[in-house]
Amino acid sequence: MQEFDIKTDDLSPENKQKLDELNNNNNISPEEAKNIRSKVLNEAGEKSLDKLINELEQVVDSKDNQEIDKKIKKLQQFIGDKANEYAQNAYSGREDEVKKLMERAEKTKNQSGKNNEKEGFFRPNNPVM
Repeated sequence: MQEFDIKTDDLSPENKQKLDELNNNNNISPEEAKNIRSKVLNEAGEKSLDKLINELEQVVDSKDNQEIDKKIKKLQQFIGDKANEYAQNAYSGREDEVKKLMERAEKTKNQSGKNNEKEGFFRPNNPVM
């Protein structure tokens, strides 16, 4: 769960209880342990993706290009990790939403970049010049 930057407290009560059982009970069959681990990690992947989406939405609204770039890269790393099946499971369920958000972020970044160029000191309609 560390790879997702999710704490045990972030899990649903059901999965938190199952994880506690898994960590404290040696009488769980390997198959049941595998199922519990899978459920918990799938939820951790979903929570991590939620967190990344929310962070990107916030910086898009703030129009801070440096922060937008950072959050886009974090989200791209998450969805680009083909070896992590739990990240891929989370992404596959929200692929359209993530793509639209990424497009919106890029559009906002480009627009604010153009606005910054227009609003500089040497703009053509500067009354001082």
